[in-house]
Amino acid sequence: MVKQIGRSALPAIQNCATTILLQLIDEPILRNSMNLTRPNTSHLYLECFVLFVGLPLAIYSVEGAKLIHLTLWIISLSCCFYLLKQPGFDKSQLINMEAVTLSALRPILLRFMLVAPAIVAFTYYYHHERLFSLVNTQPLVWLLIILLYPILSVYPQELLYRLYFFTRYRPIFQPPWLMITVNSLLFGYAHIVFNNWISVTFTFAGGIMFAYTYHRHRSLLLASIEHALYGCFVFTIGLGWFFYHAAER
Repeated sequence: MVKQIGRSALPAIQNCATTILLQLIDEPILRNSMNLTRPNTSHLYLECFVLFVGLPLAIYSVEGAKLIHLTLWIISLSCCFYLLKQPGFDKSQLINMEAVTLSALRPILLRFMLVAPAIVAFTYYYHHERLFSLVNTQPLVWLLIILLYPILSVYPQELLYRLYFFTRYRPIFQPPWLMITVNSLLFGYAHIVFNNWISVTFTFAGGIMFAYTYHRHRSLLLASIEHALYGCFVFTIGLGWFFYHAAER
């Protein structure tokens, strides 16, 4: 039923997405109708719905998860281009290395020390056959994932879901707890493309932590570090299948 609805709505979603992306690239339109200081809030609601609800649904409905990374990069780069064109936008927000301090890393590491054993226990009891399966059977693939995943997957996700989302939709999602809640819900929802509840649930929980970290420190690098920490651990422990191969329906 969901797939039928998604397929019937796909042309409209594609048209809306195309229009929005063209607006993201067209600076005059941006300055007139997408100003950060005085936004057209109805336009923001529509844009948010199309990009973060409609697009994942369209990808899921056509079983196009194999194209998710290409789509992610196209959308993320378009949003980055938009931000860079905004008057007064601080380019240091694309990284903000200064916020990566020991005091900022400490709570992230403490949370990880609490969450990681729970992930191990979940894997052991419910998917014992996958425990460390990638490390044991394909160590070189695992190593490549550990090296490339933070750059090719984590950073564009954080750019889109944290930097762009928090900057663009700040006028319509207040107070901060609402922003964090909506952001994490949409982040988890985007993973419906992988067609399993584990990827959606885990990324929703992770999204709360990543969104909170970004909100508190305004550091894309710090949020990316936390995201990469959990992502690499998930692949190491053996649950990476649910975030990639499960899409091969």
